[in-house]
Amino acid sequence: MKEKYNQIWELASPYLKAGVMKDFVLHTKGVISAMEIILQNEKGDEDILIPAAILHDTGWSKVPAHLQKSKESADKRYAMELHLEYAAPIISEILTKVNYAPNKENAN
Repeated sequence: MKEKYNQIWELASPYLKAGVMKDFVLHTKGVISAMEIILQNEKGDEDILIPAAILHDTGWSKVPAHLQKSKESADKRYAMELHLEYAAPIISEILTKVNYAPNKENAN
């Protein structure tokens, strides 16, 4: 991962560590590595895709542990919905802290 994304990683890490369903830190490192390989071979905007890879599972930190660990399909579905709902404000907070330009056309 490039150094310019380290600040996003540092802010996201506590959220990733708080998820209990699986090792979200390890999983996210794998997603970042896969994204870097994809970016080498396909067109895409690294400045959008790498932060997305880092932040994509931060919402699990707010999902109750019993839902994350449940074997019931209704609980799993509800946990997934909550993870998506909780992720948006976390992602927004982190990107605001690093002064991420929401619209690259308007970036300095």
